[in-house]
Amino acid sequence: MKLIKLFALVFIICYACSSEKKIESDLTKINVNPSETGIALDIANNIEKQWEIIPLETKDECLVNEADKILYKNGIYYILDRQGNSLFLFDSDGKFISKILKKGEGPDEYSNLDAFAVDNDSIWISDASSRSLICYGPDLKMIDRASTWERATGNDITLMNGKIYLATNWTGWNKKNSQIASYDIKNKDVTGLWRVPPLNGDHALIRKSCQLADNGDSCLFIYSYCDTIFQIKDNKLTPAYQLSFTERYDDVPLPIEKLMDPQNKNIIRGIDYLKQTNTHIFFSYADDGLLISVIYNKKDNSCKTFPYFINSNLGEMKTYLYTTFFDGNNMICVYEPETIKNNDLSKISDIADREKFKQVSESLKSDDNPVLIKYKLKDF
Repeated sequence: MKLIKLFALVFIICYACSSEKKIESDLTKINVNPSETGIALDIANNIEKQWEIIPLETKDECLVNEADKILYKNGIYYILDRQGNSLFLFDSDGKFISKILKKGEGPDEYSNLDAFAVDNDSIWISDASSRSLICYGPDLKMIDRASTWERATGNDITLMNGKIYLATNWTGWNKKNSQIASYDIKNKDVTGLWRVPPLNGDHALIRKSCQLADNGDSCLFIYSYCDTIFQIKDNKLTPAYQLSFTERYDDVPLPIEKLMDPQNKNIIRGIDYLKQTNTHIFFSYADDGLLISVIYNKKDNSCKTFPYFINSNLGEMKTYLYTTFFDGNNMICVYEPETIKNNDLSKISDIADREKFKQVSESLKSDDNPVLIKYKLKDF
């Protein structure tokens, strides 16, 4: 993955609600102490022993620049590549099936492929530039298109109970635009769930990468300049958790030149890469140019900070939250081929695991597509 990801979160602070709008209530507090960041989080005891390693097929028509989102549905890996404006489909063995790449101005085309969701065997994609949702059928031909113009912008989307939820950090361009909204697929209407008043025009306008984290019939939502994590359930938005950093947290609106000021690089300004499972919430924040991740236990309210995961059963490969995706009971991690090739096999104690890993490692080339490792969650 591009190393720039490690620094991008410093600037992922968007044109949003002011600090005066922060939610004050008796919410469950997520207490984060940046000074207690550990070396690594070993997930070996949180996952089942069985695992799969999936090298994605490498051909000219399916070169993945970067995996920005992965879903595993119906035996298919759906992989979003925002840089390439593409959505790739690979089977459970990593064989290339097809892709959506329809950038243009036609009725079934988009300006940018910003986000996607899967509805049975249909795929909904969001084009934030044109404020459009497009649905493609199993043959990847368009079967529906909806405009959310002047009502919602889908920089990130998810699908629950027949509704597509659209999230954005963009505000101020239109008084009717909601920062979180729902689109009812059956009734074809848009409902705004929350709108943030516009700020002064000189404040930074940069998107977050992952604002929505769904799990079953509910979803979490985050927003810049706001210390609250919201929950979406039954088409309603309610405050759920409040961030509480012990030090150096100052998520207030600033012009881009002040955000980039080296004197401010150790100030923590909001979170990104929000994800959740049944028992845990994950997110990341930038601290002095490094991307630090947080795991919060919903059961006992405990919180840990760490730079990366490892699975000690498979050696010491570093796994970052921004390249980790949770989908139901699956945890899917993405690795560059070099990371797989350079893993110290002597650290893999189980002989069968070592041979399985070695077989894939020896078949890879440095310029191949990424490799996926899929785990089943046990206590996560």
